[in-house]
Amino acid sequence: MTKRRETKPGRVAGRVLALAALLLLWVPGAVRAEDAPPTAAEPTPAAKVEAERARLRSSDADDRESAAWALERLGPAAAAAAPDLVEALDDEVEHVRAAAFDAIRALGVPSAATVAEILARAGRADPRYAALALWASVASGQRSGADLRAVLLDPATREAARSALVLRGVAARDVWIALAKDGTWRLRALGFEGLSTLGADAAPALDLVLAGLDDVAVPVREAACAALGALVPTQDRAAARARTLLTDPTLEFFPRYRLLVGFTHRLPAADAEATLRPLLRVDPENRVFTEYAARALYVTGARDAAVLDGLAATATPPRPWNRGGEEVRPARTIDPRGTDLDVVAALRGAGADGVAAVNRSTPLAQDQRVSVLAAIGTDASWAALESLLGAAESRDAAAWALVIGKGPAAPSAAVERAFASYAPTPGSGLDPAWQLFGGFREKVTTWLAATRSARLPELWLARWDLEESEDESQGPVRFARAQSIASEDLTALAVVMGEGARPILEGLVDRLCSPRAGYTYEAPRAELIEMAPALSATLVPLLEARRAAAQDDVIRARIDEVLERVRKSASK
Repeated sequence: MTKRRETKPGRVAGRVLALAALLLLWVPGAVRAEDAPPTAAEPTPAAKVEAERARLRSSDADDRESAAWALERLGPAAAAAAPDLVEALDDEVEHVRAAAFDAIRALGVPSAATVAEILARAGRADPRYAALALWASVASGQRSGADLRAVLLDPATREAARSALVLRGVAARDVWIALAKDGTWRLRALGFEGLSTLGADAAPALDLVLAGLDDVAVPVREAACAALGALVPTQDRAAARARTLLTDPTLEFFPRYRLLVGFTHRLPAADAEATLRPLLRVDPENRVFTEYAARALYVTGARDAAVLDGLAATATPPRPWNRGGEEVRPARTIDPRGTDLDVVAALRGAGADGVAAVNRSTPLAQDQRVSVLAAIGTDASWAALESLLGAAESRDAAAWALVIGKGPAAPSAAVERAFASYAPTPGSGLDPAWQLFGGFREKVTTWLAATRSARLPELWLARWDLEESEDESQGPVRFARAQSIASEDLTALAVVMGEGARPILEGLVDRLCSPRAGYTYEAPRAELIEMAPALSATLVPLLEARRAAAQDDVIRARIDEVLERVRKSASK
């Protein structure tokens, strides 16, 4: 299910403060963070839960939805809010109900009272109530035997029942064992997958797991490998069998992967070193094996070139540096000691050897190499980036990385290159630098404002994709400009530009007031409300003038709603 975007009145203020902090790094005489008054203490988890429970009773539907999402993120710590979320299942607004359905499942095993309230709603026409009732009855242990087997066999209910069983943890162990012995291969596979979620608590089923490795059904053997991998860290018999399986060249990718993860948790045992070291030289197409092996060996203290090359080959820079919002694997994964290993930090800690490993890594794409070097952020990595200014395939990305990372201290060649790649060319597509930095544009434009502030509005408003476009129902409007602004979440840019942001606001108001049938106005509505705290002096007169000119009652109602929210946000 796709979640609606939350409108958070404080988010713009936070981003603007962050942008201001960047400027404080270089503005002469500015007050630095260490000289600022102390901030308020972070609320306790219990206080956060109580605050969100109060917001669930707000008269504003957006606030109620936002509170449900916040409670979902808090997870089991927000269990006390279960009665409030059950009440939200009856909310008159659909998107609030949808948020409540998701949030209840995130709170952990439901109490008997919560289950009773959910079951009382199971007969409603909306199928989500029946699905939630099924989940609650399984999670609370009310379903067992043939009844539970039936819902696990049914494709329509299997996933809800499986996820509910996983919530029960070790209390569901006997259920998983019974399923692993079932006569139906699908349920046997489900049983072994369930045992794999228990880790060391699956030890009583070790003999069953070992037998499952020889099952006639391939999915069952793969699931048994997953369960075996979970037992490798604590069971010598499991480790011995897993080591044998890892030497089998016919073993499929996913079973091999699950066994490998188990071995990374046996470190620093000598047998794990012997098992993992050869995986640093696996097929580049299966880089995940290199990744886990390199990270695990690094934790043991290994800093040789093979380990650093393995880290560099799989390094993923922090998300803001990734290409245009592309979904990628985070840079942090679980290491054998149960803590996070930050690969970029590991490469930074290796000094010049880490930078050299990034420079010579052939699996890294050139723009990814630039991003990793920038994230390392040492003198050696900045020097490596400067050397890339002369390479045609990387000079634009390297220039932008230097401008963002070093600001006014960036070499003049990088600043000039950044502006050359930024300046619009009539009729051209999006320039490479903007594509590279995607949703991180507010930081880019902040540094441009800091280094060449007089040119920022000129360059931004001259972009080809911000030109007026013809709309058949309304004539020339700024749909293209507003769409570009909203899609990249450039509220922070508008705030930096101040009065120069008026064309951006006009474009968003154009979209808000579009009479086209079925045209969504949620995005511009959210952006305008988000800008309110910093730009209300420009926004309110603009909206009032547009309302006075509006002929359509629907459009006037839209404007009234946004005006009320803008005034409310501006007054806080």
